[in-house]
Amino acid sequence: MNRKPSLAHSEKKFRIDSYSIDRIPDQSKLFIDFQNNSPSIQKYYPTKDHDLTKHAKNVLDSYRIDRTLLCEILGDENQNLGAGEETLANIKRLRDKDCVAVVSGQQAGLFSGPIYTIFKALSVVRLADDLKKQGLNAVPIFWVASEDHDFEEANEIFVLDENAELRALSNSVSGLEENTPVGFVQLDESIKTTIDRAFSETPVTAFTKDITNVLSNAYSENETYGSAFAKLIHDLLGKFGLITVSPMNRKVRRLCSPIFVEAVERHREITGALIARDNELAVDGYHSQVLVSEDFFPFFYVDKKKKRNALRFDKAKNVIKSINSEKTFSTEEMLAEAENRPESLSPNALMRPIVQD
Repeated sequence: MNRKPSLAHSEKKFRIDSYSIDRIPDQSKLFIDFQNNSPSIQKYYPTKDHDLTKHAKNVLDSYRIDRTLLCEILGDENQNLGAGEETLANIKRLRDKDCVAVVSGQQAGLFSGPIYTIFKALSVVRLADDLKKQGLNAVPIFWVASEDHDFEEANEIFVLDENAELRALSNSVSGLEENTPVGFVQLDESIKTTIDRAFSETPVTAFTKDITNVLSNAYSENETYGSAFAKLIHDLLGKFGLITVSPMNRKVRRLCSPIFVEAVERHREITGALIARDNELAVDGYHSQVLVSEDFFPFFYVDKKKKRNALRFDKAKNVIKSINSEKTFSTEEMLAEAENRPESLSPNALMRPIVQD
């Protein structure tokens, strides 16, 4: 790539304007009321505590995972991804019983996915730093959501060309099985062509060479979409001590087993609570947050072919069944999976935050 940096682009002045969030189109009433701290929304956030020192104490008092084992797992995982000294130091700090984690996450996508992925990661870095200034022991963590099986979404990005027009870009993957978590999808030699295409579509700047090297180092042949995404996060933000965690790590899954067991035992209670909350929101003039019906079940089942199968509860037969196959489970069988083979269960969008936190 021999193009020279565009002076027109590098010398443009930026103007900063402020707009009320209400002016951004397609925002839900619930979201706008939350941002404006509307009294009508307060009952839905009874634990929304602005005193983070107090909230941190509550979090620490209720924490029940083995910190030493968790940090050993995180240390190995992050070191294998090329994490720097700052990240490894934060993992060591997380062993302290008074240390809290500020957590965010995002679907593992091509070249980091949407730009808000980086904003999310920077937000936890900033908040952890703010908490430390208040005297709290805190570290930033980014959850690499590599279980997501919406590959078409994870594999597409948009870049701005020389004329500031959006250009869609995706990577070619051969032999992909439907419903495969992106963390199982391997990159092949086509990723080199995709990187070249990305930079042929965009204007050359003083940063083009560095960004090309960063992407090439992370997104290389034989990496998965999950590992490449995590490597990129470390390369970009590792100097801030950001820790990444992959839910597909079998050792992480083992730590999640007690949470999985409790969720399976209480799945009918969980379904009832979600439906009741949706009805309450509707009465207050808000839209339904999730489409939950009586057959809701909070996990996917990952079969031997590594495909992620949605599960539903059949009340009439009192079984849990896959909607993609004829496989069924009794509650006892599902509890055995949760206890003995937690890697076979994958939390859905509603269960994931519980497992993540």
